[in-house]
Amino acid sequence: MVEQNNKKRSFDDTNPLTKADNTPELTKSKLIRDEENAFPRGGASALTPLELKQVANEAAGDVLFEKDSEEASSVSKKRKTLNNGSDDEGEDEDMRKKFQHLTYKTIPKNSQLLGRLIKVNDFGLTFEFEDGLFGYCSIENISSNILPEDVDMDENSDVSDEEYEEEKEDEIGDEVKLQKLFAVGTFYTCKVIENHVLQNSAKKGKKKLTVSINPQDINKDVDDADILQKGATVQGSIKTIEDHGCVIDLGLEDTKISAFLPLKEFNSDEQELIKKGNVFLFTVLKTSDRVVTLTRQASKELKTCDTITNIDSVLPGAYVKFLVDSVDSKQGVFGKLFGSIPAILSLAQLNNLSVDEFEIGENYPVRVISKIDYKNFAFMHVSQINTIINLSSKQSTSDAFPIGFKFEEPLKITFKDNSYVYVKLNDTITGCIHLSKIEGDVSSKSKQIKESRIVSFNQFNEMYVLTNLKSQIDVEYLTIRDIPVGTVLSGEVREVDAKKGVTLKLMNGFVGKVLMNDLSDIKLNYPERKFKIGTKVKGRVLSINLKNGQVMMTLRKQLVNSFQEDDNTKIITGFEGVSAGDFSLATVDSFNNYGVTVKFFNNTRGFIPKKEVSDAFVKDASKFLKVNQIVKVKILEVDQSKNRIITSCKLNSKEEVEEVNAILDSLVLGRSVEECIVVEKTKDSIIVELMKNRLIRGVVYVGHLSDSRIEMNRNLIKKITIGQQIEALVIDKDAKTKIINFSMKQSLMSSAVEEKLPISFEQVAQAGTETAMFGYIKSISQRGIFVGFNGKFVGLVLPSYTGLSREEDMSSKFYAEQSVKVYLLKTDPEQQRFLLSFIPPRNESKKTSKNIIEVINPVDESLKTLQDLTVGNKIKVQVKSNKRQQLNVSISENIHGRIDLTQLGETIDEINSIKQSIQVGQTIEAYIVGQHDVKAAKYLPITNNLDKNGLIELSLTNKSLKNFDEFKVDDEVVGYVNNSTENLRWITISPSVKGKVSKKFLKNTVSEVSQLSKFKVIEIDSEHKILNLEPVLTTLDLKALNKGDKLEANVIAIEDTFMLFRISGCDQQAIAHVTDILSNFETNQIPKGKYSVGMKTSVFVKDVDAEKKRLSVSLLKHNKSQVELSSLTRGSKLSVLVKRITPAGVFVFVSNVLDGFIPVALISDAYLKDWKRQFKPLQVIKTVVIRAENAENITLSSRESDLTTQNIDDLGKRRGKFGKEFVDVEVGKVYDGVVRGVTDFGVFINLDGFDKVSGLAHKMEISDNVEALKDRDLNDLFGEGDSVRCYVIKKNDTKKQLSLSLKGSKVNSSVEEEVEAEAEDDDDVMDVEYNNESDSDEEEVEKTTVPELSEDGLSLSTGFDWTGKILDQVVAEEDSDSDDESADFTKKTKASAKKVVDKTIALTTETPQSNADFERLILSDPNNSVNWLNFTAFQLTVGEVAKAREILDRALNTINYREEQEKLNIWVARLNLEFTFGSSESLNEAFVKACSYMDDYVMHVKLIMIYTSAGKLDDADKLYTKAIKKFGSERLAIWEKYGEFLLSTEKKEEAHLLLVKALKQLPKRDHVAIVKKFCQLEYKYGDIEQGRTLMEGLLVDASKRIDLWNVYIDLEIKYNSKQKTNIEDLFERCVANPKINKKQAKFFFKKWVEYEESHKDSKMIDYVAAKASEYIRNNQ
Repeated sequence: MVEQNNKKRSFDDTNPLTKADNTPELTKSKLIRDEENAFPRGGASALTPLELKQVANEAAGDVLFEKDSEEASSVSKKRKTLNNGSDDEGEDEDMRKKFQHLTYKTIPKNSQLLGRLIKVNDFGLTFEFEDGLFGYCSIENISSNILPEDVDMDENSDVSDEEYEEEKEDEIGDEVKLQKLFAVGTFYTCKVIENHVLQNSAKKGKKKLTVSINPQDINKDVDDADILQKGATVQGSIKTIEDHGCVIDLGLEDTKISAFLPLKEFNSDEQELIKKGNVFLFTVLKTSDRVVTLTRQASKELKTCDTITNIDSVLPGAYVKFLVDSVDSKQGVFGKLFGSIPAILSLAQLNNLSVDEFEIGENYPVRVISKIDYKNFAFMHVSQINTIINLSSKQSTSDAFPIGFKFEEPLKITFKDNSYVYVKLNDTITGCIHLSKIEGDVSSKSKQIKESRIVSFNQFNEMYVLTNLKSQIDVEYLTIRDIPVGTVLSGEVREVDAKKGVTLKLMNGFVGKVLMNDLSDIKLNYPERKFKIGTKVKGRVLSINLKNGQVMMTLRKQLVNSFQEDDNTKIITGFEGVSAGDFSLATVDSFNNYGVTVKFFNNTRGFIPKKEVSDAFVKDASKFLKVNQIVKVKILEVDQSKNRIITSCKLNSKEEVEEVNAILDSLVLGRSVEECIVVEKTKDSIIVELMKNRLIRGVVYVGHLSDSRIEMNRNLIKKITIGQQIEALVIDKDAKTKIINFSMKQSLMSSAVEEKLPISFEQVAQAGTETAMFGYIKSISQRGIFVGFNGKFVGLVLPSYTGLSREEDMSSKFYAEQSVKVYLLKTDPEQQRFLLSFIPPRNESKKTSKNIIEVINPVDESLKTLQDLTVGNKIKVQVKSNKRQQLNVSISENIHGRIDLTQLGETIDEINSIKQSIQVGQTIEAYIVGQHDVKAAKYLPITNNLDKNGLIELSLTNKSLKNFDEFKVDDEVVGYVNNSTENLRWITISPSVKGKVSKKFLKNTVSEVSQLSKFKVIEIDSEHKILNLEPVLTTLDLKALNKGDKLEANVIAIEDTFMLFRISGCDQQAIAHVTDILSNFETNQIPKGKYSVGMKTSVFVKDVDAEKKRLSVSLLKHNKSQVELSSLTRGSKLSVLVKRITPAGVFVFVSNVLDGFIPVALISDAYLKDWKRQFKPLQVIKTVVIRAENAENITLSSRESDLTTQNIDDLGKRRGKFGKEFVDVEVGKVYDGVVRGVTDFGVFINLDGFDKVSGLAHKMEISDNVEALKDRDLNDLFGEGDSVRCYVIKKNDTKKQLSLSLKGSKVNSSVEEEVEAEAEDDDDVMDVEYNNESDSDEEEVEKTTVPELSEDGLSLSTGFDWTGKILDQVVAEEDSDSDDESADFTKKTKASAKKVVDKTIALTTETPQSNADFERLILSDPNNSVNWLNFTAFQLTVGEVAKAREILDRALNTINYREEQEKLNIWVARLNLEFTFGSSESLNEAFVKACSYMDDYVMHVKLIMIYTSAGKLDDADKLYTKAIKKFGSERLAIWEKYGEFLLSTEKKEEAHLLLVKALKQLPKRDHVAIVKKFCQLEYKYGDIEQGRTLMEGLLVDASKRIDLWNVYIDLEIKYNSKQKTNIEDLFERCVANPKINKKQAKFFFKKWVEYEESHKDSKMIDYVAAKASEYIRNNQ
């Protein structure tokens, strides 16, 4: 376009150089010398007016650029020879194209450049100019009045740079701090006063250019008239500071101009800049006579400088008009300034990086960036870059990519010139590559650079500089600047000097320098002996000497080998990143009267006060330390503003302990997610240190490394490296040991961050039964599964709510620390307990499936559609996983398949061999044989309606499956156990044919699931399509077996005292007795959680009877004894099992090979008349060894006195049974006892654990409710032998009498104090009974449980489930009637876990078993609803409904009116009772009565929940309608509950109408909350599109509610996760919302990144990061 216009434009029309030319008429005195004329002589001119104008412009240019008379004369003579200036103009254009880029060789002395400040030190400034050139301005060249008058700054050429700067440091002192006066990024006009490259001076290779920014140097030849115009650019320094501004020194001699800068030009953060001598680049804001007002601001809106009188007045930084005279798409834009000065606008300086928008003859505003006079050719460079136009000090892209970043993908070339290739790094950032840094030639057709690396960042142009050279791409460090201080490097010794040290050759040609003090930990007098030329050494980088281009290193082993991953020391390289509490190694540098100066890496200094040198008194620190000694120090204080680090040699201090305690106190269990660093690994855990304080350690057990199974976590622990940083959730902490338990389970961490992980009972109750909660299994017992949310907050899942059948063993399906999702089942507010369920609520939204038609990205390219999947077709598939019963394979992205175990081969050996050889990811060929319904677990024929539950059935051996009708009796088949019950084994013969082994053959078959075996068809059940099978077994040769031989066997029975096995593949059974099973005799129970019927295990031959075909085996490896004889020393304690009982004593099993004997005299301390009744076979007895001379003579004692004595000599001596007597009883304590007798006036009780100590509980001390005992016979409440718990009121030492109390108030209060004291001592707030995970099996067996009703009755409580299913609901939720608009969803709410103390203390220590027991329990604590409800449940078990109703009535009359929650529990139980056993009339009567006594709204909700749980949806709907009318105007929650009820029961239209009705009745403040809730319900139960519509409307109506975006995004992620694009669009809209603040934006960007990370989308992660950077730039 430009070239075409240029051709059409005629010279006779308009000369572009005269358009908008405002240059004033040249005066003779200024621009024309006397000795030469501007025009040719000879009378009338024959030139046209246009030619005259051109000649005048050329003459003006000659005079403006003349430097001295000789240069001007030579140039003029040269110009005179030109014909009408046309040849001269062409020569200028050629020269301009030659100098479109600057180099050090093209910048002569006195050139002026616009520079950007990039570094400030104590003695000078470093600038960067265009094209990556650098210059240095020493402090004396800044301004004339910045230094004190008495400082002599004359530079001595004989003095080195280092010595010179040290002299300046001594002279200048602290009076001038350049860092406070100059800001990095600021622009200045610089004058070149020395070019070391051109001069070839001794300083070559150091500072390339020496420049000055002194206004006297910059403005030396500036004309006053050029300053007195608005828009002119001038550099000046502060001369004086007045009340309203500063007087500026422009450095002009003999001038009458006064310059003034108002103080308002400085904001509050820039007050330190107002200092005499400080230099700025100004723009003239306005003029008045000889006074100019200046401004520091520069922008496009300012007026350009249009006229000049002297070329010297044009300074780099000037804002002028650029007249275009030619455009070259490969070279740039060329033109003139002020009509005559040649100027170049290179491609790198174009703002839009395109030349298409430039028109010849048009003026464009630009800023001058350089003024060069190179060998009589004067020219200027200009720029259009916004940063330069506005002289902005802010940098926008320097942090987008790190220096050294490699681009693996090709970069697109945007344009080229004669020196550089410009490439696109991303949508907004451009980089350049010099042609010399490109491998090979770049042709004009090249469109991309294949591989590149960032080598630097041009801060002037704000452009990255890259290289394409492979040698630079592959090298680890490009320059010595890139080498991190503290890095360990290897090098070769090149030079050794006994005074200066050792010089090393490092990689990439770098030079390393090791000073004498750094050669070794000890002083070397002859270093050349140890370090010979060519020796390879390893050292650590101390600092980088940029002046000399050397890497300063140390070879001291103490520094080189320290700072390892398992060390807590930190490499300190500066004052940044160092914090109090860090540990490091430092070198002693010097001593003074106050302490010790130490040196870290990078010449960073620290100080150790004398009091911190040692715990002892330190008068002279040099007596404790020596110069150059390496010491470990602890950082006490860091002050970056003062460059000060205070350290200590005392590594433990009070402040440290206080800090650790403060941090521990601030950590909230289940909420605090902390950054940690891995410092140690063990087999089952990783040890971490808190990043905020490395003194605090924690542990992450293997089960908490992730949500995966324990096997995967064990592999994960191998991948974790020492020093790796992680994030983990605090789940437990120990204040005593200062140890924290962490979890890295993502489910827990995500819930904690979203504050959905419950940490208190109230939060669990508020979650409701519909909300899923994430936790982990704490332990598994017969009672159920304990699920923890943190270390001290646990709930219980009863066996019936685990989702398993009664035949399935919980311990085989679940394991400790397993991640689980649970739902609330019911709560106990009084005891702060709750029941959980693994089973989701029954009302769940139904998901629809879509037919799959197309085959997306198939493994076999021949497959196009679903119709191609036909039986018999052989296709390629990819193995995704190798499971026990099948191979899971992928056919395409949307179609998957399986290969059953039986379809891998024909024989067992072939199948096993193929299964072991197939690898995940391997591509194999298989035949299509049918379809498999995953949900129904059955074979189906191929159809075109493959749904989400369908898999393609494949086979490696058969084109089609053998039909059921093809099998015959006596056929032998190969199959595996698919499932097993007590009476059957189900066998898979093929995907389409199943078989079974009946009970009579169970003893002959394997039962381990997935184990292959041979079977024989004995009967064909055609009606049920089942083959009745018999195992095919071989005979085991017993005579060939030897003791200790290892065999594989399957468990076929587990009894109390033995286990039966069947040797694999044989018809031989084997037995293992309990003594050959247990690893120790602490228990006599075979661990059924470890062993199960059907499992396969290894056994070892113990005894063989070939004649009787009997085989005895052991599960102990090689029949090893549990206890060695050598360990049985006198006084050693051990548990044994009773073998047999004789009149002389008890024979016991000490181990599987050792027996022992307990004589009668050593059985008990007390006399036992019938002692034999105390023992039974295999009973566990705790004993102590009296003697063990040999295996046949082991004598033991079970006496309590022998077990508790500390003196071995006392073993076997006679003493009391317990060793406790009357004097040991403490008043105020609670003891267990046994009722010895009952009288009219009280109860006599023997205290347990005491020798013949008893007391009396008077009738007045039986119960707190004295009235309840009136007319009651104590014999009805107590019987001889009853176990009770009593409180000692007083004791009479003289008469040996005790006064006892059975009152619940005294017993409970005392026990609570003991429990709380133990909780404080152990820092364990677990519930005494509920959370006791270490209860032994013996204790559980001994406890008597309340029996359960049949399925059609109530399922009553055992253990913790004290309400049974009477209270099949949750405690009423707190009404959330208000929606807190001010809540900050970006913050984490801290909440401390409450300590829970078990207050359920019964009079008896065992579960009540009779009415008398319950009556005593109620007397003990009449206000406890749990006692009443258990009594009620007890009555219901025996069918006494009337008595149960009577007990509830008694409870309502007895419980104190202040105990509202207790009464509520009773009323809810009464409603459940009437609903289950009563009539509708009795239920309604109870409900009306409950509403009159309790909160009307709460009782409505309770009854609704009862109806809903029982499936009475119509009754629930009616009651909801009634509740809406009654409470709708004031209760927001009732609308939400009703809405959820309607949507969950698929009444969508009614729900929509309900929302409309709610908006009419509820106040406006609740509208947002109710719409938001209905939106969430639509997503969960109803129509996602309807929910989306509601949310979009809500965002419009409540635009200020930014939290709604968070809700919206969460809903889309949870319920619409497949629509990734929609979710990303939602994030995009959210962060673009102008109403979000920075904090909220940070929250959403982080959430967006986490979402993309969860999908492993690296491109989108980079995109989000770029969007975040853009947001930061736009909102600074």
